Amino acid sequence: MFLRRTSSLDSNSGYTLVELLVVMGISGMLVVLGTSDFSVQTSRQRLRRTSHQIVSDLRLIRQKAITEGETLSIQFSPKAKKYDLPGHGPKILPHKILFGTPDNIGKIPSGKKKKLPKDGVSFDQNKVTFQPNGTYAGVGGSIYLTNDSPQGETMAITVNMTGRVKLYKWGGNAWQ
Repeated sequence: MFLRRTSSLDSNSGYTLVELLVVMGISGMLVVLGTSDFSVQTSRQRLRRTSHQIVSDLRLIRQKAITEGETLSIQFSPKAKKYDLPGHGPKILPHKILFGTPDNIGKIPSGKKKKLPKDGVSFDQNKVTFQPNGTYAGVGGSIYLTNDSPQGETMAITVNMTGRVKLYKWGGNAWQ
């Protein structure tokens, strides 16, 4: 019962060229599938982070208006992909995040207007103004953000007359 040791020159040791090519082909396909899924996830996370940041900024300015007892406004510039935050300067949207919506999006969540804004911001003069008591100076509106993914994911941020800021996600056929 002796085990026979094979040399590196033995024809039974190692892998054939065909076996190596099959393994490399399968590995390549897994890398391609993983990379495409990763880029979709990255785009989705970027959109969510940006939406949550705008919600936080709106709530911050609302609270600041209440605390300081003065009227404060956030000016949105959809074409420039930015908004100006009082006391904090301009904030620019991340790469591949835009104000606006794809064509297949439904009615504005809890909004009064039936038509979606072309530039992605439905507030008068693209400005959100909070009064010293925390209410919005107007009837409310929405801000829409979308990413560049093939799914065209969209988030909506609404501000109502009472100053309440709410975030919605487009679920493919309804706002959630």
